[in-house]
Order: sequence, then C-alpha cells, then structure tokens
Amino acid sequence: MSKAFTREDAGDVAAPVPRRELDLPPGSPSYLTPAGARRLRDELDLLVRTARPDAVRAAAAAPAGDVEAARRALQTIDQRIAELTDHLAVAEIVEPSTQERDRVRFGATVTLARDDGPPVAYRIVGIPEADPAHHVVSWRSPVARALLGAAVGDLVTVRTPRGNEELEVTSIAYEA
Repeated sequence: MSKAFTREDAGDVAAPVPRRELDLPPGSPSYLTPAGARRLRDELDLLVRTARPDAVRAAAAAPAGDVEAARRALQTIDQRIAELTDHLAVAEIVEPSTQERDRVRFGATVTLARDDGPPVAYRIVGIPEADPAHHVVSWRSPVARALLGAAVGDLVTVRTPRGNEELEVTSIAYEA
C-alpha cells in the first residue's frame, strides 16, 4: 500500500496479518486464537476507519494520470476488508490455555527433537494467523496434522522440504 494511504500516528498498530485463503469446506468454522482474532479485528478497524477513507480522498483528488493507480489501491483495500470480514464471520475462537495439556491441540507450541540438528518448535494456529517462515502453522497444514493428538515422547512423521522426517515430541505448551 502506498505511504499516501497510511497514517503516521498508526505506528503502534500491529502489522497486517498475511493474506490467507480460508481453504475450508463451506459451513466450517475458522479456528482462531484470541490474539489472532484481535489482530484481524484491529486490522479491519484500521482499514475501515483510516486507510479506506484516506484512499477514497486520494482517488478523488488524484490528477488524471494517477486515477487508475488510486482506484487500484482502493480496490486492494476493499478486497482486504472483505477477506477479513469473511474470516471473522466464520471464526470460532479457541482459548489455548483451556486445552488439555497432555496432547497436542489447537494453540499448542510443540517442541520436536531432530536427529540431525537442533530442536524445532511449531505453534498451531488458525489459517489467517499462520506464518510458516516462523514455524507458526495452520491447524490444516501437513505439519499440524502430523502433530495433532500426539503426546510428549511420541514419534511423529512430518513432511518437510527435505522429505519425511521422524521427530520426537519433547514438550507441549499453551500460552495463556
């Protein structure tokens, strides 16, 4: 998004949640952690209160040659508003701290021992919260599916870019 469509005093607002398709069967809930739902609502509020009105004003005031670019920016904002609204409309908030602690469930941070390197930890969250580059994975991802239901000491097979790896669950934690 262009700097023209942001507020300088918006520096304390969380970074936008990466775009994620729902990838759910029709009628299925979209599980979210409370923090993830809050981030989505905050982003939606910022877009509706600030970014969209700024973009509308910029489009209206744009010189003839810049009108199309301003319209595209407004369209991008409107698409993101619709996407966030869709996610929140079907959201089911799951409080990780209420999960059974002896098994991997939604919201867990799972530490795994590897034979060929340091341990790796994955956090299982909702689809729009996922950030695979930081080992925050959607509950629908292959990694999460391999982990869900496992207990400390279990061996799980996880599909990775290097191929299938057998890893041992060494800890399961849930944030408050």
